[in-house]
Amino acid sequence: MSPPRKALIAITSAHAPLYPEGKETGLFITEALHPFKVFRAAGFEVDLVSETGHWQPDWLSVQKDWLPEDDRKIYEDTSSEFRRKLDNLLKPSDVKWEDYGLFFASAGHASLIDYPTATGLQALATNIYYQNAGIMSAVCHGGAIFLGLSDPANKEPMIKGKTVTGFTNRGEEEEGILDVIKSWDKLTIEAGAAACGANLGAQFVETIASHSPALLILASRSQETIDATAAALRKKSPDVALRSVVVGLGSLASVRRAADQVVAMQRDEGIAIDALMLNASIMACPYGTTADGLERQFGTNHLGHFVFAHQHESCEAHRHPGRWLEESEQVVHFESFQHNGKFLRDAKVAEFDMVAAWARNWYNAERLWKMSEEMVGEKFDF
Repeated sequence: MSPPRKALIAITSAHAPLYPEGKETGLFITEALHPFKVFRAAGFEVDLVSETGHWQPDWLSVQKDWLPEDDRKIYEDTSSEFRRKLDNLLKPSDVKWEDYGLFFASAGHASLIDYPTATGLQALATNIYYQNAGIMSAVCHGGAIFLGLSDPANKEPMIKGKTVTGFTNRGEEEEGILDVIKSWDKLTIEAGAAACGANLGAQFVETIASHSPALLILASRSQETIDATAAALRKKSPDVALRSVVVGLGSLASVRRAADQVVAMQRDEGIAIDALMLNASIMACPYGTTADGLERQFGTNHLGHFVFAHQHESCEAHRHPGRWLEESEQVVHFESFQHNGKFLRDAKVAEFDMVAAWARNWYNAERLWKMSEEMVGEKFDF
């Protein structure tokens, strides 16, 4: 059965100073009006909804250079279908998700403020996507809503492992408003996508491949993701050699298997790795644990990366006996590593080989030891 041909456009209820003289961001008008026009032209019924039933226009979005004359006529005509629905916004409690086959999150910088915690909108989006087999989409800053969307079956973020689009940090910097956004204490679209485990690594490797490296080793939690990324790379950079390893950073067994594969490539095939990019990141996600029983964010972002990087360095140490890699030779360097101090209970700082896996020198080992005592709440003998 096909999803209903009825679209629901989400509107931000938030507003905040963003522009000169305290002028505020809110709904960026064309980012709701343009999809409204497209959906109506395609034969969809369209409704507008916000978390509170209120809206405010983004100041910039109604300026002459940003609101073309044909769009302005619709926006300023209070009898137009779009404006009538905008002025009589629905609230989530007014909406039945069963009636819709498409959810579209319109935007404006204000979306960063309310979408991540807009539980009413999030419930509608989740049910339209998972229960109605509908379409979930967003434009520009509207992707902020993904922070609150997860698969009801496994609680994993909806966009985990997927490639998504949205407004970039570079764009925020170029507009000179990144510091203002930071003052809101809200995630940017890029940070939010990374927090949900979206496939940001694909964009990174495309950039690296464009500079013609001798070899790229692609790592991901699934071979399907690797294959899709590799296919795209071969079209754009056909001369770059590709290898792959499957690794789930939430499982130390998986991390060690993948690291062993890379070490074997270096040892048996003479492959030299000049840069190691540790890209995976989750953040602000609901509490959960890894396969090893560790808190999920810590286990994935920190411990998983650390184990993989340390295994790689061990191989480098064999290639260059008697020294660690210099900082200038690494992309990522762990000076101190926050972990459960009980791992060091039986170690002794004086026996440096026992703590070498956790620190690079005597000073760092002692700092790590002191930090571990604080975290565990007891003193260790050494």
